[in-house]
Amino acid sequence: MFDNREKLYKSALEKYVGKHVFDLIEKNAQEQLYPQGEIKNLTISFYNIMNYTLLSTKFSPRFMIEFLYTYYDTIFQSIESNRGVVLNLNGDEIISIFGYKDSNHEINAIKSYFNSIKIFNEYLKTINLQNMNLLGIGINSGEVNIGNFGTENRLFYSVSGNHVNLAHLLLNSNRLYNTNIIISD
Repeated sequence: MFDNREKLYKSALEKYVGKHVFDLIEKNAQEQLYPQGEIKNLTISFYNIMNYTLLSTKFSPRFMIEFLYTYYDTIFQSIESNRGVVLNLNGDEIISIFGYKDSNHEINAIKSYFNSIKIFNEYLKTINLQNMNLLGIGINSGEVNIGNFGTENRLFYSVSGNHVNLAHLLLNSNRLYNTNIIISD
């Protein structure tokens, strides 16, 4: 399948860190080996599956693995097809950024959500969960610190700052207001 171990390692690394971070490493590996960041105006989106804990108690672990795979695949493709970058996931929560590749980032984040909800709702029909309000998102834009966080021994490419925190708060506020999407102005 691979011509040599180097191609195998590169392919594995790109799958683990994503194409955006992989391209940064390829461009300047030495610079990417240390904690560092830059200030950029970006749109941050946090996705999650509302009522995921309840779902996981009603369905088998095998079903939940397939469910999460479909969810990740749908969201990742929607984000990337709208010029966004998937940064991280934590359980069912997905963190992404828009604006690293273009200036139309607010619109692209919103388009990503509506594209993903359309596709995900079609999937929910196939498993008889079409009446469940499952996909939530919080979207916020502003200046954030983006780059390598951690120590010299272990790094994570991520974002931090007040605008990131607000996007996460907006995601969680969906439960309070019984909504699926909250966008700051």
